[in-house]
Amino acid sequence: MRVEQTQIAPCLAARRAISRSWCAHSIQGRASRESPSDPAPTASSRLFALLYKKTGSLGGVVTFRTQATSGVDGPLDWFRPGLAGARLGLHGSRYVKPAAGGRALDLMNGLGKLRFSGGAMFATPVEKNLTIGTDNLVSFDAPDGTTLKIKTTSGLLSGKFVSPPGTKPKSFSGILQQAAKMGGGAYSGTAQTGLVELLPR
Repeated sequence: MRVEQTQIAPCLAARRAISRSWCAHSIQGRASRESPSDPAPTASSRLFALLYKKTGSLGGVVTFRTQATSGVDGPLDWFRPGLAGARLGLHGSRYVKPAAGGRALDLMNGLGKLRFSGGAMFATPVEKNLTIGTDNLVSFDAPDGTTLKIKTTSGLLSGKFVSPPGTKPKSFSGILQQAAKMGGGAYSGTAQTGLVELLPR
């Protein structure tokens, strides 16, 4: 899942809801074609999940596609009492476990970077250069306590970072989107949810 950067406040709740409640109010599939120039058949499905002890919600209609660049996408409406609602953009694609000696994310020579933003912690995005080995272990060019682990069986991401130096490490989690050659996730900041992106250099 990739959440638009201007709407990151609810993205942690959205990611958790999608992972545990996908199609909670079940599938109404219908074969269709987007346009004469789009030969890829699609199917739509309703996604709905209750959040925050059933006081909030996340829902919308998403589209499943057979295109290599977009496996699923669509708008999701997020609501939590006492806060302004938000519309999130959902983007995803099928994950394929890498063969032995292959990287889970196809980056040139494994060179990438982690970008942290939002969370009421970063005035401007902070980037940390890294290398993903053919064993899918991650090393950072300038080690500072930041970690990143890739679960090759599922494409899930997890890690920790320290900001500012000397403070308790914060955890983050996310998922790879192989078709877009990136990963995305979130962390709980000081006053709101922050965004983590795994990108090519």
